[in-house]
Amino acid sequence: MEPLELVAHLRAEASAAGLDLVQPFSIVRWHQVRRPEEPWLGQPAHLAVVFGNHRRLWTVLGQQQRLAPVDPIDHWVTTRLEAALRGTPVVERHWAHAAPPPPLLRMAFASGLLSPSPIGLGVHSRHGLWTAVRAVVSFSVAWSEPAARPTPSPCEGCAAPCAAAAAPLPPPRRREDLRAAWPDWVQVRAACPVGVAWRYSDAQLRYHYAGEGAPGATGSGEADLL
Repeated sequence: MEPLELVAHLRAEASAAGLDLVQPFSIVRWHQVRRPEEPWLGQPAHLAVVFGNHRRLWTVLGQQQRLAPVDPIDHWVTTRLEAALRGTPVVERHWAHAAPPPPLLRMAFASGLLSPSPIGLGVHSRHGLWTAVRAVVSFSVAWSEPAARPTPSPCEGCAAPCAAAAAPLPPPRRREDLRAAWPDWVQVRAACPVGVAWRYSDAQLRYHYAGEGAPGATGSGEADLL
Protein backbone atom coordinates (compact mmCIF):
# COMPACT_ATOMS: atom_id res chain seq x y z
CA MET A 1 0.00 0.00 0.00
CA GLU A 2 1.41 3.38 -1.03
CA PRO A 3 1.74 6.07 1.68
CA LEU A 4 -1.15 8.19 0.40
CA GLU A 5 -3.33 5.10 0.05
CA LEU A 6 -2.47 4.10 3.61
CA VAL A 7 -3.42 7.53 4.97
CA ALA A 8 -6.67 7.55 2.96
CA HIS A 9 -7.51 4.10 4.32
CA LEU A 10 -6.82 5.21 7.90
CA ARG A 11 -8.90 8.38 7.48
CA ALA A 12 -11.89 6.45 6.17
CA GLU A 13 -11.77 3.76 8.86
CA ALA A 14 -11.20 6.26 11.66
CA SER A 15 -14.03 8.52 10.49
CA ALA A 16 -16.43 5.58 10.42
CA ALA A 17 -15.52 5.02 14.09
CA GLY A 18 -16.13 8.68 15.01
CA LEU A 19 -12.45 9.61 15.02
CA ASP A 20 -12.57 12.50 12.59
CA LEU A 21 -9.24 14.08 13.52
CA VAL A 22 -6.51 12.21 11.62
CA GLN A 23 -3.18 13.97 11.17
CA PRO A 24 -0.27 12.32 9.32
CA PHE A 25 3.20 13.75 9.92
CA SER A 26 6.85 12.97 9.45
CA ILE A 27 8.47 11.49 12.57
CA VAL A 28 11.34 13.95 12.19
CA ARG A 29 9.00 16.61 13.57
CA TRP A 30 8.63 14.57 16.76
CA HIS A 31 12.37 13.92 17.00
CA GLN A 32 12.98 17.68 16.93
CA VAL A 33 11.12 18.14 20.24
CA ARG A 34 11.27 14.67 21.80
CA ARG A 35 12.64 14.30 25.32
CA PRO A 36 15.05 11.43 26.10
CA GLU A 37 12.49 9.47 28.11
CA GLU A 38 9.74 9.74 25.48
CA PRO A 39 8.88 7.19 22.75
CA TRP A 40 11.09 7.10 19.67
CA LEU A 41 8.23 6.32 17.20
CA GLY A 42 10.57 5.28 14.40
CA GLN A 43 12.87 6.49 11.65
CA PRO A 44 12.86 10.28 11.13
CA ALA A 45 11.70 10.13 7.50
CA HIS A 46 8.84 7.71 8.23
CA LEU A 47 5.14 8.24 8.88
CA ALA A 48 3.23 8.68 12.12
CA VAL A 49 -0.48 9.44 12.48
CA VAL A 50 -2.41 11.14 15.29
CA PHE A 51 -5.99 9.96 15.83
CA GLY A 52 -8.47 12.09 17.74
CA ASN A 53 -12.08 13.12 17.92
CA HIS A 54 -14.45 15.99 18.39
CA ARG A 55 -18.05 15.84 19.51
CA ARG A 56 -19.27 13.51 16.71
CA LEU A 57 -17.73 10.49 18.44
CA TRP A 58 -20.57 10.74 20.97
CA THR A 59 -23.15 10.46 18.18
CA VAL A 60 -21.40 7.42 16.70
CA LEU A 61 -21.30 5.70 20.09
CA GLY A 62 -24.99 6.40 20.58
CA GLN A 63 -25.75 4.49 17.37
CA GLN A 64 -24.14 1.28 18.64
CA GLN A 65 -26.41 -1.41 20.05
CA ARG A 66 -23.79 -2.76 22.44
CA LEU A 67 -20.62 -1.30 23.95
CA ALA A 68 -18.11 -2.87 26.32
CA PRO A 69 -19.31 -2.62 29.95
CA VAL A 70 -15.87 -1.50 31.20
CA ASP A 71 -14.01 1.47 29.67
CA PRO A 72 -16.36 1.47 26.65
CA ILE A 73 -14.76 4.41 24.81
CA ASP A 74 -11.22 3.04 25.20
CA HIS A 75 -12.41 -0.40 24.09
CA TRP A 76 -14.24 1.08 21.08
CA VAL A 77 -11.25 3.14 19.96
CA THR A 78 -8.78 0.28 20.39
CA THR A 79 -10.97 -2.30 18.65
CA ARG A 80 -11.81 -0.10 15.67
CA LEU A 81 -8.28 1.19 15.15
CA GLU A 82 -6.69 -2.25 15.54
CA ALA A 83 -9.03 -3.49 12.80
CA ALA A 84 -7.98 -0.58 10.58
CA LEU A 85 -4.29 -1.26 11.27
CA ARG A 86 -4.48 -4.93 10.38
CA GLY A 87 -2.06 -5.69 7.55
CA THR A 88 -0.31 -2.30 7.71
CA PRO A 89 3.40 -1.85 8.57
CA VAL A 90 2.94 -0.62 12.15
CA VAL A 91 6.05 0.17 14.21
CA GLU A 92 4.63 1.60 17.44
CA ARG A 93 1.15 2.06 18.93
CA HIS A 94 0.48 4.53 21.74
CA TRP A 95 -2.97 4.77 23.35
CA ALA A 96 -4.39 7.58 25.47
CA HIS A 97 -5.63 5.07 28.06
CA ALA A 98 -2.25 3.37 28.51
CA ALA A 99 -0.47 3.46 31.88
CA PRO A 100 1.67 5.42 32.27
CA PRO A 101 0.07 7.75 29.73
CA PRO A 102 2.23 8.49 26.68
CA PRO A 103 2.84 12.12 25.66
CA LEU A 104 0.12 12.12 23.01
CA LEU A 105 -0.63 15.81 23.41
CA ARG A 106 3.00 16.73 22.73
CA MET A 107 2.94 14.45 19.69
CA ALA A 108 -0.22 16.20 18.49
CA PHE A 109 1.55 19.55 18.89
CA ALA A 110 4.50 18.25 16.86
CA SER A 111 2.15 16.99 14.15
CA GLY A 112 0.41 20.35 13.78
CA LEU A 113 -3.02 18.95 14.61
CA LEU A 114 -3.26 20.98 17.82
CA SER A 115 -1.51 24.00 19.34
CA PRO A 116 -0.69 24.54 23.02
CA SER A 117 -3.22 26.67 24.89
CA PRO A 118 -2.61 28.83 27.98
CA ILE A 119 -4.39 26.26 30.16
CA GLY A 120 -2.37 23.25 29.04
CA LEU A 121 -4.98 21.71 26.74
CA GLY A 122 -4.55 21.39 23.01
CA VAL A 123 -6.51 23.86 20.89
CA HIS A 124 -7.70 23.04 17.37
CA SER A 125 -8.02 25.75 14.72
CA ARG A 126 -11.68 24.84 14.09
CA HIS A 127 -12.90 22.84 17.11
CA GLY A 128 -11.16 24.87 19.82
CA LEU A 129 -10.75 23.01 23.12
CA TRP A 130 -13.47 20.47 22.28
CA THR A 131 -11.24 17.63 21.09
CA ALA A 132 -9.47 14.57 22.47
CA VAL A 133 -6.35 12.75 21.27
CA ARG A 134 -6.90 8.97 21.36
CA ALA A 135 -3.83 7.38 19.78
CA VAL A 136 -0.60 7.88 17.86
CA VAL A 137 0.64 5.13 15.54
CA SER A 138 3.89 5.02 13.57
CA PHE A 139 4.64 3.07 10.38
CA SER A 140 7.68 1.83 8.47
CA VAL A 141 6.59 3.92 5.49
CA ALA A 142 8.47 6.87 4.03
CA TRP A 143 6.66 10.18 4.41
CA SER A 144 7.67 13.62 3.21
CA GLU A 145 5.97 16.72 4.52
CA PRO A 146 4.18 18.94 1.98
CA ALA A 147 5.74 22.35 1.51
CA ALA A 148 2.94 24.33 3.17
CA ARG A 149 2.98 27.18 5.63
CA PRO A 150 2.34 26.07 9.22
CA THR A 151 -1.15 26.89 10.45
CA PRO A 152 -0.89 29.72 12.99
CA SER A 153 -2.06 28.97 16.50
CA PRO A 154 -5.63 30.09 17.26
CA CYS A 155 -4.21 31.57 20.46
CA GLU A 156 -2.13 34.18 18.60
CA GLY A 157 -3.57 37.59 19.39
CA CYS A 158 -6.17 36.14 21.78
CA ALA A 159 -6.79 37.74 25.19
CA ALA A 160 -6.80 34.23 26.74
CA PRO A 161 -10.25 34.23 28.39
CA CYS A 162 -9.67 30.53 29.18
CA ALA A 163 -6.73 31.47 31.41
CA ALA A 164 -8.80 34.16 33.12
CA ALA A 165 -11.57 31.64 33.81
CA ALA A 166 -9.05 29.12 35.20
CA ALA A 167 -7.15 31.58 37.39
CA PRO A 168 -9.47 31.41 40.46
CA LEU A 169 -9.63 27.60 40.42
CA PRO A 170 -7.19 25.43 42.39
CA PRO A 171 -5.38 23.01 40.06
CA PRO A 172 -6.99 19.55 40.30
CA ARG A 173 -4.39 17.14 41.67
CA ARG A 174 -6.65 14.09 41.70
CA ARG A 175 -9.53 12.85 39.60
CA GLU A 176 -11.81 13.49 42.58
CA ASP A 177 -10.79 17.17 42.61
CA LEU A 178 -11.80 17.56 38.98
CA ARG A 179 -15.13 15.82 39.52
CA ALA A 180 -15.93 18.02 42.51
CA ALA A 181 -15.56 21.21 40.46
CA TRP A 182 -16.30 19.94 36.97
CA PRO A 183 -18.88 22.62 35.99
CA ASP A 184 -16.19 25.25 36.66
CA TRP A 185 -13.73 23.44 34.41
CA VAL A 186 -16.36 23.18 31.68
CA GLN A 187 -16.66 26.95 31.90
CA VAL A 188 -12.90 27.24 31.41
CA ARG A 189 -13.09 25.29 28.14
CA ALA A 190 -16.20 27.14 27.05
CA ALA A 191 -14.43 30.48 27.52
CA CYS A 192 -12.35 29.82 24.40
CA PRO A 193 -13.87 31.78 21.48
CA VAL A 194 -12.81 29.09 18.98
CA GLY A 195 -15.05 26.12 18.28
CA VAL A 196 -18.11 27.34 20.19
CA ALA A 197 -20.43 25.33 17.92
CA TRP A 198 -18.45 22.15 18.70
CA ARG A 199 -19.02 22.22 22.45
CA TYR A 200 -19.78 18.79 23.88
CA SER A 201 -23.38 18.02 24.82
CA ASP A 202 -24.37 18.03 28.49
CA ALA A 203 -24.53 14.21 28.51
CA GLN A 204 -21.03 13.95 27.07
CA LEU A 205 -19.67 16.46 29.60
CA ARG A 206 -21.29 14.67 32.51
CA TYR A 207 -19.84 11.36 31.37
CA HIS A 208 -16.28 12.64 30.92
CA TYR A 209 -16.11 14.91 33.95
CA ALA A 210 -18.48 13.40 36.50
CA GLY A 211 -18.57 9.77 35.37
CA GLU A 212 -22.35 9.89 34.99
CA GLY A 213 -24.45 8.22 32.31
CA ALA A 214 -23.33 6.09 29.38
CA PRO A 215 -21.44 6.83 26.15
CA GLY A 216 -23.73 8.14 23.45
CA ALA A 217 -26.60 9.00 25.82
CA THR A 218 -28.63 12.01 24.77
CA GLY A 219 -29.22 13.25 28.32
CA SER A 220 -30.28 16.87 28.40
CA GLY A 221 -29.15 17.59 24.85
CA GLU A 222 -27.60 20.96 24.23
CA ALA A 223 -28.93 22.92 27.21
CA ASP A 224 -26.29 25.26 28.60
CA LEU A 225 -24.73 24.08 31.83
CA LEU A 226 -22.96 27.33 32.58
